[in-house]
Amino acid sequence: MTKFLITGASGFIGANFVRKLVRDENEITVFLRKNSNLWRIQDIIPKINVRIIDMNDFNQVKTSLKEINPEYIFHLAAYGGHTFQSDVDFIFRTNIMNSLYLMFSASNVCDDLKRFINIGASTEYGPKLKPMEENDKKEPITYEGISKYMQTILAQYFALNKKLPIITLRLFSTYGPYEEPGRLVSDVVTALIKNKTLKLYDPRPRRDFVFIDDVISALESAYKIPNIENNVFNIGSGQDHSIEDVVNLGCKLTKKKIKISWGNEGKKREFDKMTPWIANIEKAKKILKWEPKYSFAKGLLHTHKWYLNNQQIWDKDDV
Repeated sequence: MTKFLITGASGFIGANFVRKLVRDENEITVFLRKNSNLWRIQDIIPKINVRIIDMNDFNQVKTSLKEINPEYIFHLAAYGGHTFQSDVDFIFRTNIMNSLYLMFSASNVCDDLKRFINIGASTEYGPKLKPMEENDKKEPITYEGISKYMQTILAQYFALNKKLPIITLRLFSTYGPYEEPGRLVSDVVTALIKNKTLKLYDPRPRRDFVFIDDVISALESAYKIPNIENNVFNIGSGQDHSIEDVVNLGCKLTKKKIKISWGNEGKKREFDKMTPWIANIEKAKKILKWEPKYSFAKGLLHTHKWYLNNQQIWDKDDV
């Protein structure tokens, strides 16, 4: 059995990836905080090895990695990408210091390590007037974007100077099952299901939305394709849609209408400018042998169906 270590396993992307690995009968260890909300993975806890760990404790991280000695590390833990994640100190500790401890430890004590997959973010680029390419100048305009770019620089340092077999997947706006309330697609879908007023800020900003199953496919390619270390790959759909497009498409696909309250400051994001926000994914297609399989309409339908059939999971006050 292949040995995996996953950070951020209780989060949206991490939980979906762990669920896929469990189905493939791998040996999976996950790092969780003592206060992690387990609603996404509660049913598969018996099938994985759980370590409650403080990622701010360097010695604890190093000791745990040495004991586990994984073949593949997926560093999916992140913070700051959403309007409700605004603690600046926690953004920099999570995205930079926790990443440093993990990369340093992996490069020193993981004798069987074959690949370390680091997760970046499209916010590293800042606003651009064309589809974003991996070598474009980085001009982040948020704390989260700055911290994720610094995380990517750390990955490049350890690849070049410590021979850590690491690559970075720079994710665009991922959506799908198990996405928490408070994010655009999940809010649109749940508003349609519950017939409630949808509170948004501005209909015009555009984003590149990529379905979670396509992201999981990219994560699999990231550890299976040989000889691709010290690379960064954009993972997106290659298309963008406005916030208003998302609402209109959701209504069209479900044949329902929802009431929208625009101008809610709580939904405003610093990087939501009136410019395109699109991933150029040609490098991922060529080297990772990956490309998205889901159109936005197909992904949105799958997402709506999951939320409709699993309301007992997500429709809780503590989620």
